[in-house]
Amino acid sequence: MGHVDASWARGRRRIGVATVLVLLLALIAGAAPAQADPGLIVTSTSRYVLDSERGEVAGSITMTLRNVTPNVDTGDGGYRYFFYESYGIPLPAETADVVARSNGSRLRVQRKPIVGQPGFRLFEIGFPQLLYGASRTIELTFTLQGQPARADDSTRIGPGYATFAVFGPGDPGNNTVEVVVDADLELDSTARTFVPSERGDGTTVYTTTEDNLAPGFAATMSVRSSTVGEGRPVTVGGVSLQLVPYPNDPEWADFIEDRADQGLPVLAELVGQPWPGDVDRIREDAGSQVRGFDGWYSTSDREIVLGEELNDGILFHELAHAWINYSAVEDRWLSEGLAEFLAEQTTERTGGTFVKPRQVTPGDTEAVPLATWEDSPGFRGSELDAWAYPASYQVISELLGDLDDATLQAVLADVVTAASPWDLPDRRELSGGQLSTTAFLDLIDAHRASAAEGPDTADVYRVWVLDEAAADALAGRAQAHQAFETFAGASPWGAPLGLRRAMASWDFTEAGELTEELADLPAAATALSDLAGSTGTTLAPEVQRDYEDADTPQEYAAVTDEVAAATAALEQYAHAHRLATAERNVLGGIGARVLNVADTIDAAQQNITVRDYAASEAASRLALDRSGSATTVGAALLAGIILAAVVLALLVVVVVRALRRRSHNRPPLPPAAAPEAPDALATTADTTAGAPEPPTRTTTPPPHQ
Repeated sequence: MGHVDASWARGRRRIGVATVLVLLLALIAGAAPAQADPGLIVTSTSRYVLDSERGEVAGSITMTLRNVTPNVDTGDGGYRYFFYESYGIPLPAETADVVARSNGSRLRVQRKPIVGQPGFRLFEIGFPQLLYGASRTIELTFTLQGQPARADDSTRIGPGYATFAVFGPGDPGNNTVEVVVDADLELDSTARTFVPSERGDGTTVYTTTEDNLAPGFAATMSVRSSTVGEGRPVTVGGVSLQLVPYPNDPEWADFIEDRADQGLPVLAELVGQPWPGDVDRIREDAGSQVRGFDGWYSTSDREIVLGEELNDGILFHELAHAWINYSAVEDRWLSEGLAEFLAEQTTERTGGTFVKPRQVTPGDTEAVPLATWEDSPGFRGSELDAWAYPASYQVISELLGDLDDATLQAVLADVVTAASPWDLPDRRELSGGQLSTTAFLDLIDAHRASAAEGPDTADVYRVWVLDEAAADALAGRAQAHQAFETFAGASPWGAPLGLRRAMASWDFTEAGELTEELADLPAAATALSDLAGSTGTTLAPEVQRDYEDADTPQEYAAVTDEVAAATAALEQYAHAHRLATAERNVLGGIGARVLNVADTIDAAQQNITVRDYAASEAASRLALDRSGSATTVGAALLAGIILAAVVLALLVVVVVRALRRRSHNRPPLPPAAAPEAPDALATTADTTAGAPEPPTRTTTPPPHQ
């Protein structure tokens, strides 16, 4: 994969045109591959003119051959003469109108097959013997014609696009190649030395004098319009896209629509995330191979570019880059290895055909630690890419290939979201951003923790992935992990953030220092948690949160102090609570209620919950004091009640007696008046006006004396 301007490309390196032509040079004038014939000097100018309307490229090669191989004296009066009578030029297999002329005469041209290279033919030009010191100038003209998609001849020419090979046979310093295209077309090439020059006739001439074959020059040209057609709107796997095939290649569009429709839902399920929606189209462009890639994924252009191959693996690899790219992972080998692994998984689950990359080894000449594999300069495939692509796939397959579906999906979901295994549940302090190479190993090991068998992941990393510095850190990883597990397992809460951060960044020295410095903290936290549980006390959530969030020396000290303070307050509360709730006699119960011992002990517990440990201890001490005084206070209270009752009783007696005495000293009441006789018994009547006469009272005189 190459990365430039937010693009991700996939490259199964294949033999490019330049490499083919290197091999073909063995057939040119008897020269060995990549070596000049010291007996023949070749000077040439090659010119390729693209005619988009006619769908062809007019080619011409003007070359001068000079024999510089001297005659050899045989020593017996004779000479051995060295001469040339033919010269071969490799051209695309369907090249037409091939004509060779020299000195005004037409020369014989024979088209010959090339074993193992069906896309090319050797055009052998015959001429009279070219003796020592003689020169011959030959003009070869020909026409490159666009071929159907997936034809052996790789020439493709159509409206707004063209892909074709160019060749210049000249020796170093004596070779010029020109490519002429309309000025409104964009040109790319496997060679990076072309210099553009705009002409007044609306064309641009791209010129190079490079020698990349020693002798000679070869390149593949890709030309296209900056305007992309609308293409075919489709909905594949629930995703709306535009397919932009070559006008004469509906088979490609049908293949992409069908396979993408099947593959996208599988990819989304594997990674546990919906389609990200960063591209709008998939475009066919055989010129993708100009840069040494089978295709690429570009968020800047919002497109996937694929060659003309009908290949499940290539399609699903590029679709996988929608999820697995530099926004999710940090290193190139991870992005490419995971994308290829996902392509294989998707192909198998949709009944397609996956062509495995070639096998490579860490001992190959091109091998490097995969973590150091960077984007190719200029977004072009390289020999390193040719090794690193299959190597990345092999490593990812070894690390993930034996996982069951549930575990694999969990790993991939964590990769896409850059989840750190060092984060606590529902926390993401260490997650997000880009998943690093080291974090990926930790992630795999975390998911493999319950697996009985599996690869030695650390050994795989040591052999294939890590550079020397990271490999040194890996040596201390197992011991650091064991120390961490011991530390974390001794606490009811998650390990402090600072320790988890050190483990996540593979700073095992820092992690070791922290586990030693905070060695007593997990046991203290456990004691605190157990004590809170045994007393039914709810600790403030911030106590655990501060413990787990501690990330600086000051925060470690504050947590240590709080755990100690909370423990002391809980111990005091537990002691006070035992005494406060102990069985009491009647007097003690009375005193406890009077002194509000229960309310005081409740206040001690509540102050722990709100983290006011000093107030809790004060309340516990008060509860202890009151508990100790409860019986005395109860007795005093009962005595007071009894005394009050006695006093009250005495008061009642006094009052009663006083009332009785007052009743005896009161004077007698006068006798009641006799009642009036009825009218019928009256013997006299008052005939005068006024009141009746008073009755006559008889008084008994006191006895004589």
